[in-house]
Amino acid sequence: MKFIGINILLILVLQAEAQISFEEVQQAAGISDQRFNYGCYLGDYNNDGFDDLFITRRTGEVGNSLYRNNGNGTFTEVSSILSNTSKHSSTAVWFDYNNDGWQDLMIANNVQEGHVLLRNNRDHTFSDVTESAGVGGVKKETKSVNAADLNNDGWLDLYLNNFGEDNELYINNQDGSFTESVKIAGANHKGRAMGVVIFDYDNDTDQDIFLTFDGQPFVLYENNGLAQFIDVSLRTKTNLTGFGMGVDIADINHDGFMDLYITNLKENFLIVSNGDLTFTENAVAAGAADIGMGWGCNFVDVNNDGYPEIYVTNEYGFSPEENVLYINSGDQKFQRLEQESIESPYSGFGSAISDFNHDGKQDIFISNSNYGHQILQNKSLTGNWVKIKLLDKTSNWHAIGAKVQLSTDTGELYDQSTAGSGHASQSSNVFHFGLNESTSAKNIVITWPDGAKQNIDKLEANEMYLVVKGQNTVVFEAENYQSHFAQIPLSKPLTFDLRANRETRLYPNPANDVITTRTSQANLTLVDNAGKGININSVNESHTIFNVSTLPEGIYYLKVDNQWERLLIQR
Repeated sequence: MKFIGINILLILVLQAEAQISFEEVQQAAGISDQRFNYGCYLGDYNNDGFDDLFITRRTGEVGNSLYRNNGNGTFTEVSSILSNTSKHSSTAVWFDYNNDGWQDLMIANNVQEGHVLLRNNRDHTFSDVTESAGVGGVKKETKSVNAADLNNDGWLDLYLNNFGEDNELYINNQDGSFTESVKIAGANHKGRAMGVVIFDYDNDTDQDIFLTFDGQPFVLYENNGLAQFIDVSLRTKTNLTGFGMGVDIADINHDGFMDLYITNLKENFLIVSNGDLTFTENAVAAGAADIGMGWGCNFVDVNNDGYPEIYVTNEYGFSPEENVLYINSGDQKFQRLEQESIESPYSGFGSAISDFNHDGKQDIFISNSNYGHQILQNKSLTGNWVKIKLLDKTSNWHAIGAKVQLSTDTGELYDQSTAGSGHASQSSNVFHFGLNESTSAKNIVITWPDGAKQNIDKLEANEMYLVVKGQNTVVFEAENYQSHFAQIPLSKPLTFDLRANRETRLYPNPANDVITTRTSQANLTLVDNAGKGININSVNESHTIFNVSTLPEGIYYLKVDNQWERLLIQR
């Protein structure tokens, strides 16, 4: 009977493999054949619901590239809107640093240039705010950067893993600036740094930090919820030693705890959570111990059966081993897919995952140094699926660190969002669940980054949904999605006419609790010094008095009678 069971399992795996196929589409999609690519980062900078692509390059030969997703399976290069000429960029991350809902871009350059923070101006342009944000002047060989809310204040912080030097942890001050705090936080590990992924390993709703190193033990820092960390690598049995590079997370066995996959020179690592705050390394036994020179790695459910596969990006010129896709058989075992379309025999580094054309199938993006950037479009015959985009309009807008749990006919599925993973890469922050033959997802539980829970009874299959915290769930539509974001460009405050001899349109200034305008205004929109728009309504019948008592002290900008005013709130 055991022999028969093994044969049935083998037949099922072979059938699944026969249904999986990918097609290289970057040329048709409008991506140039430029070489020297290193990392790839997927983020929706214009809030149209389609992931855009940023590519880093680090050799000094050519600059980075930004491609806007046109929503029809093609991209348009718009690199010039960044107004940035970096050519030594190791890694980057899309994240909303000023909590206005628009994704900004942190570029971690190596020792030739130093870091750059580009603020999204909400008008298809970006401004360099590196100096005012307090993240400039640093020139280190940064290998990975992630964003997460490490102190649970609703604002995204930054963690950078640096090769041979102190790491960096920037705590968000909530005013457009950061404070470097890695040593105070107890999360500094000086070594041959490579990968980093920030996730909640112990399911206590705060974000922990896992680091990989080249020839040194890996490190897991446990967060106490206040951005204070202790090294729990030994206790959790994650202190494995290898030539670790990239790292990604997923729940491969549906137990509600995230597992880790780490690329390596020689056998890769699959570190599976035991559900008791310890882990077991299982790559060889699971059949997923690729021996190439691995860099990028991604968990991705290519056939929508609810069990994530593993994609590995290898530096072919070093190994030489092609890229690998391991098919998840559903019993913590994996089978290597022997298929030319996914092998990519080039020198790949970063890789990322996104359903870039919204067809319900996850696609693979690969940055190669000796070949153009690749997009492998998923053409597989797949099961049903459901996608969920989360939005929290009160803090941490894109809900980085949130978790989603749901039920299907075959069991429970779990996932957690991150901002940065793999190696020098970032995948889409849209939750994607394969449902196999289930026609709906049921008993959906969303755990928001602040620990609040939101329940949804049922979602029909093969749709993308928008879940705004505290609101009813709706089918995702671009126009409805965009309506949630402030549209006032942030570049305008940089060119305000604020000369002292103009006639002021409001008083008192500085203000304490209320302001009065000289003409009737139904409502006003203030822009704080970090660029966040705030709407306030008048409190009297003539629409001239506005209550600002709930606003924090600081500098604001507002438009009265088509004239910009600078307002100081001071108490």
